[in-house]
Amino acid sequence: VRNEKSTQNVRTFDLFKPDVAIAAALESDDLFPVVTGTYILDQYDMQLRAGYSETISRPDFRELSPAYFTHPVTGLTIVGNPDLTVAYIKNYDTRWEWYFSADESISVGLFYKEFDSPIEAIIKPGPTLERTFINAQDATTYGIEFDGFRWLDFVSPRLENFYLSTNLTLIESEVNIRPQDAGTLTNPTRALQGQADYIANLQLGFDDGYKQKASLVYHITGEKIREVGVLGAPDVIDEAY
Repeated sequence: VRNEKSTQNVRTFDLFKPDVAIAAALESDDLFPVVTGTYILDQYDMQLRAGYSETISRPDFRELSPAYFTHPVTGLTIVGNPDLTVAYIKNYDTRWEWYFSADESISVGLFYKEFDSPIEAIIKPGPTLERTFINAQDATTYGIEFDGFRWLDFVSPRLENFYLSTNLTLIESEVNIRPQDAGTLTNPTRALQGQADYIANLQLGFDDGYKQKASLVYHITGEKIREVGVLGAPDVIDEAY
């Protein structure tokens, strides 16, 4: 069990009206438990793992400050929200692992997460199409993860210094908005903003165990909501990349 105590204070003022300031303050003092267990099957070189943990997600200062800034990549105008609160997360995980050699393995994991007041990026209502941040009511994510590493000498002795590594995560998520936002946000339930529906990595590597290493890597992130739509406008979607 760990104790986290934090205080965040942001004081924002107009350069032309320095006497008028907007302050935002967040305080939290929480105990977060962590429980993990491992069952080892020596005769099969396998392990079964399970875990439960709790943690917190805090807004950064820019998200709390009502000062305007320009996104360095998109060029969009973004303004923070001094009414944001912290988000709490509960994590449930299980994993099966098979170590069929000293440095080769395959694993399959299941995970489930519960969010209380997750922070999301939205399109701010109004003609200027500014972006801001709000707290949703709650959200869940769950999925399965595959992971593996294998040397390729089983294909041919000439490939003894080559290896293949892969990771694939499939994710489902759902968020529920707060009742006070029902007239503003377009969709009352949808995927969690910023959460991709899958993530995949594939690596073909070379390692002579001495001086030479090389790798060819392929990565793709699935479709995800970049910004939540408001007043009937659709959510802004990032396509897979």
